[in-house]
Amino acid sequence: MDEGDLAVLLYRAVHAPQRPTVELDIEHDRDAEAALRAHAADGLRRLTHGLAVGGFATEAGDPDVVVRDPQWLFGDFRWEIGEPAEALGRPAMRVTAVPETPMPVGREHFLDRIELLVDAGTGLLLRLVEIHDGRPVRTVAVRAVGAEAARPEPPSPPPGAGPEASLPSSMGADQVGAAVRTGVLTLARMAFDPSLRRLLRGGAGPDLTPEEFTRSEPVPLDETPPSVEEVVRLLALARPAGLAGAWRSQFADGRFALPDDRRFRLDFTRTSGPAAALAEAFDGERHYRLMPDRLVVDPGPPHFFLGPLRRPRAVLREPLAVRDVVDWKGRRALRLTIGGSTVVVDAETGLVLANEYLELHDLGPAPQQPEHYRLQAPEGIPVVESDGGPLGDALLAPPVRAGLEGAARAIGGLAEGVARLLGR
Repeated sequence: MDEGDLAVLLYRAVHAPQRPTVELDIEHDRDAEAALRAHAADGLRRLTHGLAVGGFATEAGDPDVVVRDPQWLFGDFRWEIGEPAEALGRPAMRVTAVPETPMPVGREHFLDRIELLVDAGTGLLLRLVEIHDGRPVRTVAVRAVGAEAARPEPPSPPPGAGPEASLPSSMGADQVGAAVRTGVLTLARMAFDPSLRRLLRGGAGPDLTPEEFTRSEPVPLDETPPSVEEVVRLLALARPAGLAGAWRSQFADGRFALPDDRRFRLDFTRTSGPAAALAEAFDGERHYRLMPDRLVVDPGPPHFFLGPLRRPRAVLREPLAVRDVVDWKGRRALRLTIGGSTVVVDAETGLVLANEYLELHDLGPAPQQPEHYRLQAPEGIPVVESDGGPLGDALLAPPVRAGLEGAARAIGGLAEGVARLLGR
């Protein structure tokens, strides 16, 4: 079996009106859970530059929902298919789900991996082991399978790895200090950064009001469309690489290049405002943004808005219907209805060519030269090495930056001290 077979199995399970009931054995290692939470807290503090409040954005969810409604596996995970297995006398697939996301916020994102036994006939998760730092954190195993019943409804908002929404706890003294430091630096940037002032004034560049987006209509072809399961396989296996072309949307237009599963380049022909990027690229290690008055370079990977188009597996959480085979600007494509919306996907690569807010066209081979994905600053444009903080990409003279950061540290330290005196 491959990822396509697993996707078909999970898709059937997720959208079946009836699911087997189960009896579960659950083991939870509290020490391993504490270590996971400490690891996540460090990651969230780095991501938010000290502002993270409380714990995960999502917590471990209801085990019954996790094993009976495996839609969460269509999220930000890389699937690794292992050898066939058996559990409860039933044939099963060994699957390892490895979290992959540039924005880790949920509990599942900080696990090393999740080891699974998937019932090869029903898609039921017969065993689930969450691993952090080589230790099992939570193990959920099906002890017995019973009669079928209505499939469980996931909590709202939908979970990642079966989590439930969790409200953050109150801020500690260190987080109060970090919040004050960030607030001071944000106000300082508004006062000293000319690019941000232009954006806030609004009138110094293109209108931010989105254009009316008129969808292009594909041309139907006289072909028998593939089955739903064939399309599920296509979307699950989608790894469109080596493509370049143009996109258009309500807020911006431009050209893109996707040479492989990591690198990309965007060159904007219409931007969303006076301070928006003119070009953006990621070379596999560093993220480049060419702004009107600076080139910003920071560590990657960045959040990439075309990412869900080239890795479209998440749409399988919704039921899909295959409408017809079409010609999309010279490419053979499939027109689908997914969750009530029309989506056009490339019949060869699985790349999403059009949805409700964006269209791709003029597709061809992507440049492979490494230098194409490293932006260079035009003459007279400074380069800013960013750490992602409030002043990370601000165009400030070094003495001004140092003075502002020193003032923010002092005021934040004072706020932290007061918070400690108040018992935070």
